[in-house]
Amino acid sequence: MSFTVQVKEELLLQSSQNKSELSAIIKLSGSLGLASSGSTLSISTENAKIARHIYELLLHFYQIKAEIRHHQKPNLKKNRVYAVLIEDGVNEILNDLHLADSFFGLETGISPLVLENDSWSQAYLRGAFLAAGSVKDPEKGKYQLEIASVYSDHANDLPI
Repeated sequence: MSFTVQVKEELLLQSSQNKSELSAIIKLSGSLGLASSGSTLSISTENAKIARHIYELLLHFYQIKAEIRHHQKPNLKKNRVYAVLIEDGVNEILNDLHLADSFFGLETGISPLVLENDSWSQAYLRGAFLAAGSVKDPEKGKYQLEIASVYSDHANDLPI
């Protein structure tokens, strides 16, 4: 198990249920789709425990029972990718988490409402790390924490 996976699983044990955390996870690893029934949202991760955590957050805040699917990565036999699929209430979730404009490219930064206080900022940072972060083992070299974002203004808005 990599050091990053260990840290992420420790964070899951300490994680509180916070919408800011869910907002960051969806922002960094969610993708919007269209189906005949309306919008769909898929949130991808390589960690089964994180997928379960996302499922539990959605159930807690929105009473939505999402579907968890998985598939093998074609180039690596050992890695699975988990997708938490939401087909109902997608627009309401995106609006509630201040992400609706984000998925349509209108606003790529972080809404100030999501970072309203220190605990929400910490939760957002935790979610960002769970979704797109890595950390080097400090015993094996220099300290390094990385959170990847495709939007420069989102990266600049991260509360670090």
